[in-house]
Amino acid sequence: MPQYKPELVTAIPRRDFLQRAGLSTIALLGSPALLTACASDTPEATPTTTPAPTTTPATGVRGPVDISVGFWPALVTSAVWALAKEDDIYREYGIILGETVASVGGGTGVRNIVTGGIPIGSQAPAATMNAYNAGAPLSIVAGSVATTADVNFIALPGAGITSIEDLPGRSVGYSASGSVTHMLLVLCLEAAGIDVAEVEMVELGGTNSHVAVRDGLVDVAWDSLPRFLMQADEDEFMEVFNTAEFVNMQELVLVAGSPIVEQEPELIDGIVSVYRDASQRIFEDPQRGADAWAANSDVPPEVALEAIEIVNAFDPPYFGTALNAERLNYAVRGLQLTGMLSPEAEIDWEGLVDQRFLLEEERLDIAELL
Repeated sequence: MPQYKPELVTAIPRRDFLQRAGLSTIALLGSPALLTACASDTPEATPTTTPAPTTTPATGVRGPVDISVGFWPALVTSAVWALAKEDDIYREYGIILGETVASVGGGTGVRNIVTGGIPIGSQAPAATMNAYNAGAPLSIVAGSVATTADVNFIALPGAGITSIEDLPGRSVGYSASGSVTHMLLVLCLEAAGIDVAEVEMVELGGTNSHVAVRDGLVDVAWDSLPRFLMQADEDEFMEVFNTAEFVNMQELVLVAGSPIVEQEPELIDGIVSVYRDASQRIFEDPQRGADAWAANSDVPPEVALEAIEIVNAFDPPYFGTALNAERLNYAVRGLQLTGMLSPEAEIDWEGLVDQRFLLEEERLDIAELL
């Protein structure tokens, strides 16, 4: 396993998994817009200029503060937030945690931050880029999830599909057009040197990907952690490839509303520090992270630990506050390949990315971004 270095530092379960992961009340998780990269319905607003930098943890107690977390607490991406909650790392930085609010996709997460009174949350960079280009007052203030190691593609054992090289001539299912699973599929095919025209790509919409493969609707389909580990029959499906083997894409970033960044930079600095601290703790003690995640969901502790160990085995570390130009550029490329962003479109990175809350070694060079 690689050593934790800050500078190195949605495949979404359907309703059958949600009932086991403590989110059965969030029916929208069964919708076709799973981890959608587009957020065109975000209210229009004008990004604001942020104040002078500060890098010290918050000194005054602030709270209760609500946090927006995508599909909390079903996915492995929730583990670091669960650890911060259980260890009450927030108080170490002068923050009282309020509610951890589940968002159910890119657009919902953006709305939570822009109009829902939530100061910060973990958000897909693609959705953030689209929302910002549409006028939403957002700032990317830190990294969050550095890789897509929780997203894989599966097939039935005995189907003769054991690697991405076996996909030409086969049908492969993704969740929805413009979604993270759509982006990852085309990016992985490109990275493997496979022409997308050689693969029949199928939008599954609301169809459960396990059902789609089992019933022969597609040969291969996306899956995610921990759902892949929670199959009723462990031998029912096999992993064809993990997307992190081919694509070094930033899955999530910490996003704050530009007004709150301007008005309360100490609060944002404190939350970024909480996430940095929790990321290091979960890397150094996966068992503690698994116990915290299991305590906040119906994911069994042994499954939680296995999921964390899988994502931690990739380099860079899965959780972390560092930003990286290459990883963000993959998100841009994914938007372009799926037709969600014109190749001629420009992103105002100087306005979107605010690095004042990052350690020097965690910062990227804006000039390297597409």
